[in-house]
Amino acid sequence: MNKLFLALISIILLLLTFVALGIALTASMASLANGTAQLVSSTALLSSQCLTGFLAVVSLAAGVTFGLGWSALRSKALPQPPVAQPRWVSGPNARWGRIGVRPAQPQLPAPQGQSAAHQALLVADVEEVDDDLPLNGWGF
Repeated sequence: MNKLFLALISIILLLLTFVALGIALTASMASLANGTAQLVSSTALLSSQCLTGFLAVVSLAAGVTFGLGWSALRSKALPQPPVAQPRWVSGPNARWGRIGVRPAQPQLPAPQGQSAAHQALLVADVEEVDDDLPLNGWGF
């Protein structure tokens, strides 16, 4: 009976050993599968972040290129303003011209070279005329 009991205990121990090895093998395979799934998830996340960064850089470069091209086309399409546009210069000698530039010939003669009689004749001629021609250079 000892031999039978010893054989039965050996078979039970052998069966328990195989069950324990099966459980350990299943647990290690599950752990390996879990690690593989985490590796795939991390790889997918890293790939998506790299792709997002690359697309952001490409879209930024394309936007800068498009913006520079668009501004270059707009600047060529718009008429260029003249170098110095004439503006209204106010004052007693009002005229259209460039501010800060002396006229080629003054509109009113300088009084230094004229005699008093000549100035009186000029004033008399201006007062006798009824039309607005003498006011031509005065901004009216």
